[in-house]
Formats: sequence, structure tokens, C-alpha cells
Amino acid sequence: KKKLNNNNNNNEDSLISGGEFKVAIDTARDIKECRRLILADDDYMTTLRRFAELSIRSGNVTEVLNRFDKLSNEEIRIATEEVEEESNEEMAESELTVKVIERLKLYKTITKLNKRLQQEVPEYYRAYIEERDYIMAECINREILQKQIDDKITIKRPKHVVAVVGAGHVPGIEEYLKQSWNNNNKATAQLSSSSGGNGFGTTTERKKKKTKK
Repeated sequence: KKKLNNNNNNNEDSLISGGEFKVAIDTARDIKECRRLILADDDYMTTLRRFAELSIRSGNVTEVLNRFDKLSNEEIRIATEEVEEESNEEMAESELTVKVIERLKLYKTITKLNKRLQQEVPEYYRAYIEERDYIMAECINREILQKQIDDKITIKRPKHVVAVVGAGHVPGIEEYLKQSWNNNNKATAQLSSSSGGNGFGTTTERKKKKTKK
């Protein structure tokens, strides 16, 4: 199986903002089994305009930017100190940068950072994290649902849905998907039970049929 970071060029790309998506797209195009490639995130300018809108609504754009800058610097400083404490030897600046970035991408670090953003810079969190988490989770859901439908009518579809997202979006997308799948499972169970086990037709449609009778 081909790995996304199997060469130096990919490693360099992954350090650039959005570089992971370039690596993922290039890899998907190289894999013949990949039959469908979807760009699921919002356009960058749409997100930027949304952040600007929320910042203006706050009444003080400069304060929003200062809060974000302060939080970012604090988290980078903490990650840098942790990496330096764990290392027994001096590192080149480029190596230190890579290790700090990898530390910031850890699940527990991302979870803590997102909580801080939600509390201290809600304008940024809503535009760049929360709303995009929902958009991407819904896209993943649609692909999975379409795959299930196609499987039932014997249309040949890929066996797996693979999503490549920035590390900061993993916790939120996971949460949205869990909620969605739990709700779908409950709805399916309720539908199957109330329709005699065949699972066909919505509750509204069945009520209409009963009324007609």
C-alpha cells in the first residue's frame, strides 16, 4: 500500500499549509483503485469571509486577531518547550520545527487547542473549525450513504471511503459522525419495528396510507 509520506517531496509538502491535501490528491490520482475524488471542504475565501464577518460582529476586529495571536504563540511555545525537554541533544531549527508541528498535531493537543479556541476566540473557532467540521462530516456521510444504496442495487462502488482532513478537524468530524450514525441507527430501528420489520417507507408515508384506508 502506498503511504502519503513516502518521499522527501511529500514530507516538504506536508509542512506547507494545506500541503496534506496536495499529497492526498496526488496520491489518489496515482492509485488506480481510487474511482472518485471529492474536494469536500469550503473554499478558502468563503471561510476567510466568514471569519471576517464574525470578527466584525464582535465589535472589535483587532481584539479578535490579538486573542488568536496570543493563543497561537502560547501553544507553540508550550509545544516547543516540551519537545526540547524530551530531546537529549541539540536539534537544527528545521528539525525542531518539524517536531513541534508533529506535537501540535497530536490528538490530545488538538483537543485542548480546540477547546481553548472555542472559549477564547469563538469567532475563529466557529468559522475555521466548527462549521467546516460539519460540512466535511456531511460529505463523508453522503458518500457512505450513497455506497450503501448502490450496494443494494448492485452498482459497483469502491469498498472504502477515505477522508483526508487537517488534524484540527479530526475530533469535531468524529463527533458529528458518531451523532449522525447513532441517530440513523435509532431511526432505522424504529422504522423497522413500526413497519413490521421490512423497513420500507417513512413514518409519514405509512400514516397517509392508514388514513386513506
